Amino acid sequence: MSKLKSKPVKSHRFYIIDLLRFVAAFTVVIFHYAFRGAAADDMTTVSFDLLNPIARYGYLGFHLFFIISGFVIILSGYKKTASEFVISRMVRLYPAYWFSVTFTFLVILMMGAPRYHAEVLQYVANLTMLHGYFGVKSIDGVYWTLMVELKFYFLVFLLILSNQFKKLKYYLGVWAALSVILTKFNISYLSFFLFPEWSYYFIAGACFYLIYKEGAKPYYLILIFITYIMALYNASRGVAYMNSLYSCEFRLSIVAAIISLFYTVFFIVSTRGSSNVLKVLNNSRFMALGVLTYPLYLIHQNIGFIIFNYLNPFLNKYLILLSVVSAMLFTSYLIHHRVEKKYSSGLRNILNQMYASLHGFTSIRQR
Repeated sequence: MSKLKSKPVKSHRFYIIDLLRFVAAFTVVIFHYAFRGAAADDMTTVSFDLLNPIARYGYLGFHLFFIISGFVIILSGYKKTASEFVISRMVRLYPAYWFSVTFTFLVILMMGAPRYHAEVLQYVANLTMLHGYFGVKSIDGVYWTLMVELKFYFLVFLLILSNQFKKLKYYLGVWAALSVILTKFNISYLSFFLFPEWSYYFIAGACFYLIYKEGAKPYYLILIFITYIMALYNASRGVAYMNSLYSCEFRLSIVAAIISLFYTVFFIVSTRGSSNVLKVLNNSRFMALGVLTYPLYLIHQNIGFIIFNYLNPFLNKYLILLSVVSAMLFTSYLIHHRVEKKYSSGLRNILNQMYASLHGFTSIRQR
């Protein structure tokens, strides 16, 4: 098999990834608002029959998020020490997360009853972002993806710490092989760390970045093909689960087509195919959308449903939908500019000082 040509890598921001992030976040928002809320668990009584047939497939935004994460986290892992990687992830995740958990907690306390409840100890545990590993319920259900992301970060951290990151491609192959085995034969402790339900998307994203960096080598293409087949297999099981949970039809053909589209887009990005299209889409203006995605994802669900339930007796439901989506986008803008940009550098300085102090202390102890 011949290698596809790949241009030398330049260090720059992938603005098209910002666009894809926003697409992923927005489809999840529409999935929750226009389908999920009224379909199960009594989150809201506001339903949208016109949007329902399309909005139900918005859950695939989660899958896109994980491919993006595989691509971006591997990119960010290069030339970082283990401590730099951990600090960069904490600075990226925690400021907006702490604000969003607190904001959601306060809204639930003031307006959430009777559908939504939260306890102080639950709130404190949620601030760690590790609560799910200890059986503590999330203040907002969307935090489940953070539990998955943290496992991926941990695996990357181990590779950097052990100076094995340069052998990443081989570990991706091992991870893919183990995931295939665990998909068929569940071994609980291995499945916890390797999360085969979602691992294929992270592996694919990582391979797409390696293709971007090194070229489309046969090894990467084979790995991507394996993850694609297994992703479709898992998706077929997911469709059966969704049909049962929501008592409506999710068509596997549509799900498979959307997942195929994700893979196709990333293949084009990683190989610099369709250069004219990429030139248009890799526009710095999309950065303004990309920075909204994380806070939008964190705050939209429970707060949005609470507002839906409060306004439903007074306003047209489609006007409510438009208003809530607009409000969430504006709030996300404020969180990015007033929280993330304001406090991230301070948190980075604190973490760097803590690490320097700890490193100095351990150096003294070892003498």
